[in-house]
Amino acid sequence: PFCGNCHFDGNPTGLDLTPEQSYEQLVSVPSAANPEMNRVEPGDSANSYLMIALNDGSHEGMISDGQMELLIEWIEAGASAE
Repeated sequence: PFCGNCHFDGNPTGLDLTPEQSYEQLVSVPSAANPEMNRVEPGDSANSYLMIALNDGSHEGMISDGQMELLIEWIEAGASAE
């Protein structure tokens, strides 16, 4: 998915997920909705707010099961920038 279609600089959520900004906006950054959780907690997808947001029904149909698995694997592997 290209999350930057909805999450771009200047959008109402304040979250810019364009390719140039997504890593800095997600990894080890507190969630605006739940500041006690990071948006992405490297090595811990279960405690990454991104996973809660993607599973709450508000993003239904925007990410495939395969893409979700890749995202989980990336987080569990440490959420590397590379």
